[in-house]
Amino acid sequence: MSLNPTPTSVAPCPICGAALRGTADSCTACGAIREFGPTRAEVTRTMVIGGVAAPAITALLHPSPVLLVTMFVVGLVGGFYVAYSRHSVDRWVRPRR
Repeated sequence: MSLNPTPTSVAPCPICGAALRGTADSCTACGAIREFGPTRAEVTRTMVIGGVAAPAITALLHPSPVLLVTMFVVGLVGGFYVAYSRHSVDRWVRPRR
């Protein structure tokens, strides 16, 4: 009995449709690469939304400068957390030309 796994699963490449092993990280036919996690744009977008929304809501409830700065930092950290919890998936990226 061997403990080495055998690559028996074959899946099509989402970009070009060529046959790939289930554990492949790149396509040999089109050069697409599998990446994990959010893109920079997704992280930036959620951090900006958190950094603006948290102080705005706080300013309506209790306008204190120290609290607003604290809530800005909390909003940035919260946006970062949302980006990594919401967009943490495998995605196939086309090769850059």
